[in-house]
Amino acid sequence: SSKTPAPRAPHCSCRNVLRGACYGGSPCARGPADGDVESDVEIVVAHCAHEFRFLSDLADAIAARGLRVIRVTVVAKCGDNAGLRASLRALRASDARPAAAVRLNDLLTVVHAKENVGRCDHSWAAFIDHRFSSLASRLLFLKDSWGAHTLNLLKRHNESQLADATALTRGFACAYSSRFLWHPTAALQMFNLSLYSRRHDQSGHGGAADFMASERPFGSWIRALQLPSRSLQTEAYWPVCYGGGFVATRSAVTRVDRSVWARIVLSLRRGENIEEGHYMERTWAALLTLPLQPEEERALACASRSAGTNTELGALVRCRCSDIRSCAAGSTMPPH
Repeated sequence: SSKTPAPRAPHCSCRNVLRGACYGGSPCARGPADGDVESDVEIVVAHCAHEFRFLSDLADAIAARGLRVIRVTVVAKCGDNAGLRASLRALRASDARPAAAVRLNDLLTVVHAKENVGRCDHSWAAFIDHRFSSLASRLLFLKDSWGAHTLNLLKRHNESQLADATALTRGFACAYSSRFLWHPTAALQMFNLSLYSRRHDQSGHGGAADFMASERPFGSWIRALQLPSRSLQTEAYWPVCYGGGFVATRSAVTRVDRSVWARIVLSLRRGENIEEGHYMERTWAALLTLPLQPEEERALACASRSAGTNTELGALVRCRCSDIRSCAAGSTMPPH
């Protein structure tokens, strides 16, 4: 029997676009955009030093939403260290709880990477490239540090909020909430870093002499990847998911040709602490969402006409959805 077409939902409101509840061309009703997103979930953790004890509570929260965690893959890039061993012991103890909804040890695979390159972004892109034809319907990508600390300018979703995002996503959701989602592409494409020497979650190393990318700034690197669906030159705004962690549906991931994922993996293999990793952090959200429609771009231009930009990230701040009503831009994005 044929499926009855779902009623066409309205475009997402300005307020929800600004906070990342939906993206370009996406309706804002709860639940998946179509009937093809099933209930199976895989969690992929990029591990180096931190313990990932949060997995038990997160998996239970996901199961409480009626979803099935079918696999947990831990990509370990820093060897069989104390953090990894402590995490595995904690998961075994958690599985012994009578109230445990998900027995993670039965679902867990630890993949020991042969080389520590590209940090979390390489771990996730390589996973996608390797498993492209056998991905779960919903994918949750996290760093081991997700449950360990907060980050400047970002607020970590708790386990319940992240489980909600996994259940309700229409394609992509960030694991952190942030006021710094939308970036004017004119400035974003010029982004580059000369050095990044802060001690990092995914490595014990500092700066490196070969940190800088051969293709730079960010816009040049993006053009070299040959993304078929997104363009810093023709789009006015791009979303950026900071912090290292997101939810994506299989359909969002496989909408990007496998050859693109292979090029990303190759680029991120150049070294461990590299500029390309910061470029990729600024690419995930745009890569896994659809561009803003023309009327949505016009509405965001209205909402941001009195806005400023964050000096550290270059993101729009203090956008006002109420300005859409008084802005003669022909927008159809509802303000609220």
